[in-house]
Amino acid sequence: MTGPRQRSLSGTHSLRTAAALIGLGIFMVPPLSAQAATRAPEPTAAEQTLLDQYPVFGEIIEVTKENTDSGIHEFLAANVGKTVYLDTAILIYPPPPPKMTDEIKANLASDRFENTVMQKCWIDPGDWFGFTDAGPQGFPLPSDAQDIESGCATRLRLIFAYGDSSPGLEIRHGSNQNELIFTGFFGVAKSELDGGQTLYTLTQKPMDEETIATFARFQPTPERPERQLWLDEEGP
Repeated sequence: MTGPRQRSLSGTHSLRTAAALIGLGIFMVPPLSAQAATRAPEPTAAEQTLLDQYPVFGEIIEVTKENTDSGIHEFLAANVGKTVYLDTAILIYPPPPPKMTDEIKANLASDRFENTVMQKCWIDPGDWFGFTDAGPQGFPLPSDAQDIESGCATRLRLIFAYGDSSPGLEIRHGSNQNELIFTGFFGVAKSELDGGQTLYTLTQKPMDEETIATFARFQPTPERPERQLWLDEEGP
């Protein structure tokens, strides 16, 4: 893939979070690039204490393939009952049409029906209420190939303050996949589903201005390449 589609997401991310802060700043932290002019060289002792209070996860999260190197399973298990700071991105397949006929299936520009996670681990959420909502049983959170083959032992549910219109959330759309890109503070809860899977629920949380300002100043946004959301290399 060549041209402007290869650009870093940091610029887009800056605009997204800055716009969110105008209306609902209690939820989100703008990335470092948006705060470069006012960033202090080092946090004070009080600021460092605040930074240390909230565990940070800045890797991407996979729900359509293996999570082999990110450490997301270990991070969630270690922080149940806590509030954490996330700066992450998740590739998902769009909600399917209400009636998936053979004709619609044949004409979809998507590899969702060939995806092993979708075949082995997907649970139909029923009625969809937006791209972020995968129902009460959430998205699959695969660990490795063996876990996928056995149906995925772990799942992830995202609860945003205002669904797809939540502050700090950007949704990039493609014919094959969509990408959820978001930054902010989330409470971590753990439960067990009837099928025996572990469900982690991440619930977006409002934060005080001091915490927001400190993370804006000292927590950088990871540089990530723009990912392909179409089956062909060039896109639309």
